[in-house]
Amino acid sequence: KAAKGYELGASTTSQPSLEESQSFEAFLRGPCRLSQRLINSVMYAVALLPAAADKEPLTMAEGMSRVQKFLGGLGRFGKTAFLCPIYGTSSMNQAYCRLGSVHGATFILRYAPSAVLQDASTGKVAGVRFATGQVVRARAVIGGPQTGLFK
Repeated sequence: KAAKGYELGASTTSQPSLEESQSFEAFLRGPCRLSQRLINSVMYAVALLPAAADKEPLTMAEGMSRVQKFLGGLGRFGKTAFLCPIYGTSSMNQAYCRLGSVHGATFILRYAPSAVLQDASTGKVAGVRFATGQVVRARAVIGGPQTGLFK
């Protein structure tokens, strides 16, 4: 199943056809009959794509997967997907945490990191060692200057 009520390759008069070979943008333009302005909004805000025209077209499967991920995140942290800044820019942290959580990120707070671990062969980040001795594997590490890890 591609999306609730729609099946890849299926075509009836009551539902738009989801051909796997079709680009996601062509689907939004053709069977869904969206305006170019609305297509741009869906591609940027829902499918989380940059607006660059030179990018490779999004496949139907990837487009539907991105829409499902976006819809799966709605209501997870409140009734809407909107944040209203109350105390200046602190809402940016909240937005980042919410978006990261929807995409599988893990946030570790109140643990003192002692080292960022690197893969010896590639030099890429491999994880973090904490002061407790615990090691957490990771593909990316984000930390503030107060950690003392990034000099």
